[in-house]
Amino acid sequence: MSICTPAHTIGRAARRGALLLVAAALCCGAAAPAHASSSIWTVDRPTDSAADGDIGTRHGSLRFALAHAASGDLVQFGEVGADAISIASPLIVPPGVAVGVARAEPSCGDYQTPLANIQDVPLFSVNPLIQLGAGATLRGVNLGGGDIAVRIAGAGAEVCGAGIGFVHDGDGALIVLPPKHAALVIDGAGALVRRSFIDGAVSVTPNGSDSRIGDPIGGSGDSNDGIRDASVTVDAGAGGAAQRVTIRDPFPRALHGIAGGGVAGGDDVATHANNWALTPTIDGAHSLDGVTVQVTGSASPLSLVDIYLDNQVTIARGAPVVADAGGAFSYSGPLPAGLVTVYAASTLNDPAHPNRVGSSSAWAGPLPVIVSGAEPLLASLGGVTNLSGPAEGPARPGDVLRFTVTMTNVGTVGVMNIAGASLQPPAVVTVLSTSAKVQGQGSGFIASVSGFSNGTLAPGKAETYQIDAQISQSAKSGMAVFSLEVSGSGIVTTPVVGRMRIVADPAQLLTRRIWLARLSR
Repeated sequence: MSICTPAHTIGRAARRGALLLVAAALCCGAAAPAHASSSIWTVDRPTDSAADGDIGTRHGSLRFALAHAASGDLVQFGEVGADAISIASPLIVPPGVAVGVARAEPSCGDYQTPLANIQDVPLFSVNPLIQLGAGATLRGVNLGGGDIAVRIAGAGAEVCGAGIGFVHDGDGALIVLPPKHAALVIDGAGALVRRSFIDGAVSVTPNGSDSRIGDPIGGSGDSNDGIRDASVTVDAGAGGAAQRVTIRDPFPRALHGIAGGGVAGGDDVATHANNWALTPTIDGAHSLDGVTVQVTGSASPLSLVDIYLDNQVTIARGAPVVADAGGAFSYSGPLPAGLVTVYAASTLNDPAHPNRVGSSSAWAGPLPVIVSGAEPLLASLGGVTNLSGPAEGPARPGDVLRFTVTMTNVGTVGVMNIAGASLQPPAVVTVLSTSAKVQGQGSGFIASVSGFSNGTLAPGKAETYQIDAQISQSAKSGMAVFSLEVSGSGIVTTPVVGRMRIVADPAQLLTRRIWLARLSR
């Protein structure tokens, strides 16, 4: 029995100002071949030369190994002596060749501890970084940079346990290097993309029929990560779009150039939304107790419906439900903490249309969850600070004042559509045109010198709006008063005021005096 021990690189290679890691698994014993004629190639050097290697020992650079590997071969990673393999042109994986881990192995590897990091040489913008032929496999490898990271060019290729859009340095720290245009292009039928992290757009061409991104129907454990940085587009050509594309990850997805908006249970019209199910309609999302959420809606009859709950931190997928024969569905499950919105997607699973089974719908939502019995509550406080002198004032002509409005959600439900309007600065000041800013724990806020809009605050969170204004040199003594009206969904519009005293004559500034009692004899 042989014992396999992971080997880790200790070298350093500078790239884009960062150090990058190759963590490789190098086995002491010989691995069992996939078939009698298969071979194992070991990458043990970081160069990008197709001539850097030894055919007799099957050791060399990654490009050397790929240039000589044949169907059924495995290209594994050993100690390459650097943190990453930098390439200047696409790496082509021949049909049937596995890179990283053989497809017969139960483990895909893990993008958090990759077997290797591959990146483009700065300024080359390689397109793609790696291309997979028919039946090729890419497992446990991270890829950073490039114009397009991965292109699946042949049928039956697999990407598993890969990190697309980032690498790790020699200490295991993550370095984000997203591709310029797309993380993944699926241009071959029957592609399988699972257990990976996708940082960027995914495009499915008309050649990508029967491909799956994430879990199968009725299955789990194959979902991909990268929720907020990934999106999927199914593109149509002159002959229509790919057929039976299954997408169950919580990624936004869309159809481009396809006539029709999906079909209830499937039909034989080639231009109908690549067998896509109808985009679900979410009729309602309610919680009676703030703990459990109920979602109702309609989708393609008998389709599998996935519900996604977004609380701005993560997007959780609930247990799937099945639409009835009329297309109605209902979901009940745990409500995440914070301000939650709901998305939905469905996947055709009607046995009456077997040629349509497995095709997922477009992205529906978002719809905010309404918590019954709880009112939105927003506290707003205004203030003025002198940036040119004592913060509490008084201010003088020429000084710059900062007007702030701090909003805090003091209720138990989220407040949406928060806006500040009707800003009234004092007549004696000029608002600085680039000073408007919002900062804090909210989301969606858009600031301008006339106020703000589009804000959302979860319970217990706060956000501050600010503008700066300069007092006119001709200002007279008096009180500078700023005012703004704060509104939001379900709350009463509240006027917010901030004041600062202005002293025009320096002689009027208060000076400290000590009063002494008068003594008489």
